[in-house]
Amino acid sequence: MITADDPALMIDTSGTTGRSKGALLTHHNLVSNIVTLLQCWQWTAADRFLLALPMFHIHGLGNGLHGALASGCTTFLLPRGDIDAVILALHPKHSIDIAIEFLRNNKGVLDEKPLAVTLEDGRRLADVVAQSSSPYQIGFVFRYCETVRRIAKFADRIGSPAIYSVGVFDELLDRENTEHYNRMQQILRESSAVNHEGSHVFDFRRLWNDAEVVDVHATAVQTRTEFDGPNLWSVQQQLADGSALRLQIGWLLPAIPSSTVQIEGPGGTLYVALSNGRGIFDAGDGPKQVEMTPMAQAWDRQLDAFAHALDTGEVTGATIENGLAALTEAQACAVAARRT
Repeated sequence: MITADDPALMIDTSGTTGRSKGALLTHHNLVSNIVTLLQCWQWTAADRFLLALPMFHIHGLGNGLHGALASGCTTFLLPRGDIDAVILALHPKHSIDIAIEFLRNNKGVLDEKPLAVTLEDGRRLADVVAQSSSPYQIGFVFRYCETVRRIAKFADRIGSPAIYSVGVFDELLDRENTEHYNRMQQILRESSAVNHEGSHVFDFRRLWNDAEVVDVHATAVQTRTEFDGPNLWSVQQQLADGSALRLQIGWLLPAIPSSTVQIEGPGGTLYVALSNGRGIFDAGDGPKQVEMTPMAQAWDRQLDAFAHALDTGEVTGATIENGLAALTEAQACAVAARRT
């Protein structure tokens, strides 16, 4: 009779830190892994799952196939020869190793932001990207949107040094939407709002002013004891050219304020409400109304950039370096907040 402690399979390790070794796993190991995955990933029988990872890999077999069978979801097995690239939309805690596996098998990767939860993981991924012959693109989808690019033109007219004030308010508090609420709690628990939301701003700010950050001050506030981490962030970055970025992030509020951008510099001032694209520009000759496209994710342009990277091997969209830069800034904010 088979017991929980009996061997179930022996599978080779990846060999990342040395020669590959045969790892013996028991039935209890596999069941424990499956139960944990079903809880963390919230798999149900209603899900549809495309399994592209190889079955000789523990993620493809122990996580992918076993988890799918345990949840009862509809599963499609993709032959390895049929895939050229992959788009990952996972929590960075889980996406890192999946992205690495695909890159090592020379498959292109479009990876959702942020790059990682820790700089250590981000650099580990960067090392693999440097060795891979396939393109890697980080999913900073807002850098492609028309609003960000229109603001960049105004930023050029305003000049520097300037103050760039950005307020981003998102993720309405709605406890009845348990899937969304639990997902936000997981981010607050395992990462941070400044990493997930702030990474976008840290990335597209460089389209307005590419000066390096020389100093950071940050405050993080947890507005409710039920939250698993701070949901409000106030950040000020001092830039090398004398400019400053002031960033406000608000998540899980009972009402969502308008997200805005304001730039003040030697050549004038700009104010834009991102939800409707309406604003005011004043170059010293009186305020003038401006209208832009409301801020929205430019998924089509991001996919076009990824398709170009797959065709040419050249990443013209958000690179691994862009991802590392934003992650570094987010981590600096976390360190600064702990000092306050």
